[in-house]
Amino acid sequence: MDIKLEKWACSGFRCPDMTIDLVAGDHVPRVALIQMPNGTGKTTTLTLLKATLTGTASEWTPTQLQEIRRAGSSVGKFSVDLRINERPLKLELTCDFESGAVSYTTTSPEVGGFNKGWAPPAAVRRFLTRRFVDLFVFDGELAASLLDARETKAEEAIETLCQLDLLDSVSADCEAVWERETRSGAKNEKGLARYKNIEGKLVLRLDLLRKNVDSMRQELAATTKRIEDLNAQVKRLVEQNGRNRELWHEKNGLKLEKEQALSDELRMLMAHMRRPEALCPDFGGSLQTLKASLDKVKLPDSTSRQFFLELSKEPLCICGRPIGHEQKETILGRAEEFLGEELAGVLNAFKQEVDLLEPQSRSLELQKSSEKISELRHAIATLISEMTAIEKLSLAAAGEDPESYRQELIRYESKAQELTDQLEVLTGTAAAKDTAMLTSPTEVDDLFEVAAVQRQLKLVREEISRINGTLELRQRLDLLKEICKGARDTAKLMLKKTILERANHRLQQVLKGDPIQIKDIDRSLVLDGRSSGSAGQNLAIGYTFLAQALHKGSHEFPLVVDSPAGPLDHDVRREVASMVPGLCNQFVAFTISTEREAFLEPLEASAEGDVKYITAFRNSPGNAYLMARLPPDHVTNGQSSVVEGRDFFVQFAVKEE
Repeated sequence: MDIKLEKWACSGFRCPDMTIDLVAGDHVPRVALIQMPNGTGKTTTLTLLKATLTGTASEWTPTQLQEIRRAGSSVGKFSVDLRINERPLKLELTCDFESGAVSYTTTSPEVGGFNKGWAPPAAVRRFLTRRFVDLFVFDGELAASLLDARETKAEEAIETLCQLDLLDSVSADCEAVWERETRSGAKNEKGLARYKNIEGKLVLRLDLLRKNVDSMRQELAATTKRIEDLNAQVKRLVEQNGRNRELWHEKNGLKLEKEQALSDELRMLMAHMRRPEALCPDFGGSLQTLKASLDKVKLPDSTSRQFFLELSKEPLCICGRPIGHEQKETILGRAEEFLGEELAGVLNAFKQEVDLLEPQSRSLELQKSSEKISELRHAIATLISEMTAIEKLSLAAAGEDPESYRQELIRYESKAQELTDQLEVLTGTAAAKDTAMLTSPTEVDDLFEVAAVQRQLKLVREEISRINGTLELRQRLDLLKEICKGARDTAKLMLKKTILERANHRLQQVLKGDPIQIKDIDRSLVLDGRSSGSAGQNLAIGYTFLAQALHKGSHEFPLVVDSPAGPLDHDVRREVASMVPGLCNQFVAFTISTEREAFLEPLEASAEGDVKYITAFRNSPGNAYLMARLPPDHVTNGQSSVVEGRDFFVQFAVKEE
């Protein structure tokens, strides 16, 4: 799928009426720069662009409608022209501010020409969702949310751009097939209605528990972040005091040494505990007694099963009597009662091991190890107390209230532990009692673990399948869902690894002055050694991450960016400018005049001159000096002026900017 943005036009909204045409001649340039001074309505334009593409303006409240209304305007219109695989698609939004009504029209040869309503072709509809459009209409908020531990934007970007959600849709289709088949099944079979009722309640319960898990994980991430911020704040204050800093780092170094020693000692303790005689010397003594008894009766010795087998082949017994057929069968039959070679080998190995036992010595080692662990834990606790005392002194010296800080930290740590415990319950394994299938819908509310609900759902669906005679279908659908889930998880893991490696390689060039690396992609982007960078660094990280995610997908989208170089310093601007034309097949940027420096020329070079320049501003009294310098080929409509061309673009400057 190749989607290009060709034009948009607006009238009646808070932003000035204007038409922005991104086509140059007979093609859409790789880069379009739209220079609009602050106050020209960029935010409103982006809001309308997203709403028109996604068809979500119908969800707006009357208050939201009035916020984008121009004073005195009764109707607002915003249209977007797209080219989808070289075929046209036009979406138009109309807002009636008087009645509060919102409507759409769609024009495309794929849907038979002009249609009322938001009705893009099915092939492109799944790309015009809020989730997708939020990724290619990029702003500073998205860059921040990619790094926010409370958000899941980074993983969502990978899932969306690489279309892993298609595998989710297969699972949903499986359930639709199941519903259709069971709905047409034997309705009068005993118990079917009851189990269908239980199934419905289990599905709702599972959805509720999963939402609770997501909510708790987000809350835990925010709580953990707050704990980290509080500790970081204290550490900064400690670092400001020379004497306190030295003492704190000295204690912290000792603590790290003790913690490593404790870890080593715990590993040794586990090794000791694998020997039963170390835990219970009497057990070792009993083994030695058993070994002594075996030695006393000379077991194992040559009186083994093999001896009788060989004897049965001889003509005479060791007593001199002849061995006939009957005697041979008797010897072979009773030989099984005696020790065989395998058992004799086991007994010999057992006796050798017992010889090595030192129950009292091993028990003493275990006791010493336990005592050492207690000593190390006490030493660590003492060092933590001393470090806390130093931190309190630093807080007091900075005019902060140590007790207030301590209470806040305790509150957040308690909350984090509580959330962790709740999550362990919710995400834990199902209890043994949950193996019995529920028989009443009222029992569903007593399930508090996701695994327990999933197990019950499986049991109930198998029962429904048995009643309907569709057990084989249920098994096949479950198998297909498992395959899809496995494929999705494996693909996401591999994509994360690849995108992480490529993004970090690129960041070494983009942020070479102050290198930042991405440590992990866990819901959000996790930076190595820090929770966040500067606003400019975060924006550069966002660009770099999205660039790699876009390249892993199989479709081409325009990338619309507000202020692509605003917070970046000049070195980073040059690196980003050389990178952005390669992000996608069409790069559209809203800029202001102060962003041109150190950004425009590298961008032009990277785009190989395939750039369209557009300058737009309000026709206000304050901009009269700009209107006086308009070239002959400008377009004005009383509300705004729009000028195409590089010369006016590079000379344009607004006094307050």
